[in-house]
Amino acid sequence: MSNPATSFEPYRRRLLGLGYRMLGSMADAEDAVQETYLRWHGADRDKVSDRRAFLMTVATRICLDMLTSARARREEYVGPWLPEPVLDTAALAHVRTCAPYDHAVPPPCVRTRSMRNMRSSCPHSWRQRARAISID
Repeated sequence: MSNPATSFEPYRRRLLGLGYRMLGSMADAEDAVQETYLRWHGADRDKVSDRRAFLMTVATRICLDMLTSARARREEYVGPWLPEPVLDTAALAHVRTCAPYDHAVPPPCVRTRSMRNMRSSCPHSWRQRARAISID
């Protein structure tokens, strides 16, 4: 069985970017990445055919769980949402910056956001990604 830490590290930055885009908070994104690592550590890694797809799917599901949790509903922010500042911009180097008109369009639902985030990282079809996060 392969070492979970060395097989996970190449994907940490991508998972952190995914978590930040979905959750809007670097602290929550780091929590999601740590939970993803714990699940990766407990998984049978020899049976995983595509590590990146597996890790992105697990991280997306964890982020969805965090967004729909009771804690997230209690801490709902009132007013315009502004992402928290990120000190380590290298971790988010591949994240698209917002254009001024992005705030004119209402934000998409959580599942639609996760589908869009997975589009850039998973080579699978829309239907396979939808099945991965249970949208069917």
